[in-house]
Amino acid sequence: MQNVSDQVDRLKKVYKVKTDVALAERLGKDKNTVSVWRRRKNIPLDVFRKVSVDESVSIDWLVSGVGSMELQSADQTLNEISLLSGLLSNNQSIKIVELLPYAPKEFIDQVINRLEEFKRLSQL
Repeated sequence: MQNVSDQVDRLKKVYKVKTDVALAERLGKDKNTVSVWRRRKNIPLDVFRKVSVDESVSIDWLVSGVGSMELQSADQTLNEISLLSGLLSNNQSIKIVELLPYAPKEFIDQVINRLEEFKRLSQL
């Protein structure tokens, strides 16, 4: 698991800010929020979800620093989600269905099409 300092640095890069206070302001949080994350050595997963959706950046990159900062295709995003679930601690584990409300319609359509294709193939 990446350390919180690295994750904060990536969040700052997304918002093009230099200080923890400026990052907290951009996220709409109290000015002490980032220092609390550092002290607890944990950033809530909802922060990564929101930044990923709002700023169109890779949640995998935000959490782990792996891959590209930019969002990828639906297939890559689905792979990203499965990789991400292995990177999170138990108290942050997620299910793909929890992320679907944050996904673009095109992504959801592609996932549904892939699942339908898998279902058809499994019935042969």
